[in-house]
Amino acid sequence: MPIPTEQAANDSAEYVEVYHTDSTIVAQKILDTLLVPEGVHAQVHDRKEGMFPGQGLPGSNFIAVVKEHADMARELIAEAHENGFLDDDDGELV
Repeated sequence: MPIPTEQAANDSAEYVEVYHTDSTIVAQKILDTLLVPEGVHAQVHDRKEGMFPGQGLPGSNFIAVVKEHADMARELIAEAHENGFLDDDDGELV
C-alpha cells in the first residue's frame, strides 16, 4: 500500500519507481529531505509480505514518483549518494 507524501498529486498521475531500499527509514528520509522539498510528488511502495504472504520481497520498499519527475528524482538521489548523504548499501536506483 503506497504511503503518500503530504503533497498529494493528481489521482490520475502515473507513478514510476526510481529507487529500491530495504529500509523504511531510508525511504522516508529520501522523501522528506530530498524529494518533497524540491516539489517532487512521491510515494513509498511497500512490497513487504503482508496481504499475500510469499509474494513479496522481504524488506522491499520502492520510491515511486510522478513520471514527469522521474529524471529529476534520480538526479537528486544520485547526488545524495555522491555527497555521502546516502550510503551505497542504503539502496539502488531503479
